Amino acid sequence: MKHSFFILPLISVFFLTFASCSQKYFISDGVTWGTTYHIVYNAHEDLSDSIRFEMSAIDSDLSMFNPNSLISAINENSCDSVSSSILGVWEISETVYKLSGGAFDPTVAPLTDLWGFGRDSVADVTKQTVDSVLAFVGFGECLISNGHVEKKSPQTRFDFSAVAKGYGVDRVADMLRRNGCSDFMVEIGGEIVAQGLNPKGKPWRIQIDAPVETADVSSLHSRFCVVEIGPDAAAIASSGNYRNFKVDSKGNVYGHTLDPRIGYPVQTDVLSATVMAPTCGFADALATACMVLGADAGLDLVEQAGAECLLITADGTRVSPRFSNLLQ
Repeated sequence: MKHSFFILPLISVFFLTFASCSQKYFISDGVTWGTTYHIVYNAHEDLSDSIRFEMSAIDSDLSMFNPNSLISAINENSCDSVSSSILGVWEISETVYKLSGGAFDPTVAPLTDLWGFGRDSVADVTKQTVDSVLAFVGFGECLISNGHVEKKSPQTRFDFSAVAKGYGVDRVADMLRRNGCSDFMVEIGGEIVAQGLNPKGKPWRIQIDAPVETADVSSLHSRFCVVEIGPDAAAIASSGNYRNFKVDSKGNVYGHTLDPRIGYPVQTDVLSATVMAPTCGFADALATACMVLGADAGLDLVEQAGAECLLITADGTRVSPRFSNLLQ
């Protein structure tokens, strides 16, 4: 899609029990933000229009690939006013930026472009080009004051992609709650909020993929484990490098997760990170930070944040206590 900011789910999460819906359950699915969505909910009426409205609002505010979005205007210095969506992702980003020591940084956009994962790319990446771009990176030197953004530099650009998808899932889930829904599952590009029971009257069962390149969720090789959640609300988000990577002219392979502190693609022991947190936006940002930090520091971060995680590494897994109890 031309005006989208997500291409494919980094780790697909497949719901195993959503068939045989009773008349009270509705299903809404399609494509948004360059990825797919699938939403199942128990309601008195079809809320598809409201679902699409929430998705459209997120695109209008947060899509870097939509030239008419509010974040695009802020990045191009034609506007400095913020919306509730930008305030929402800003607050999450600020928390994770501080907790992670700068490993999560939404001003990474110039670096994302430099390495070929954003709007533009530079043919040859050198230490000089990385250093020059790093001069514009630094979320800690940006702030919102009286509803206006103050950037580190006019060349500083924001990329909230690592939190916006989860935040969008939260927005749809909140809309469903406002309309009286207590049983639902919202999935957009593999990020999920689930609450209550599925159409069979059982907890929602969510598949977490193994870190393999195939995106065929019907393949047994793609399944790593199943998480059972409900009836209490839970939010799950995942991050990984193995389905979004580049190969340079010398044959070097590097993933899309960048360390904003040094300006280079990250190479840690974490192949994929799945985080469960109070909100999907928070889980989304924490999962990205875990990819940058590595398993040991990632586990410490998640514990400090009051969340849970499953980190798949090259030689095994690292699982927090509560998440371990959910595995099937």
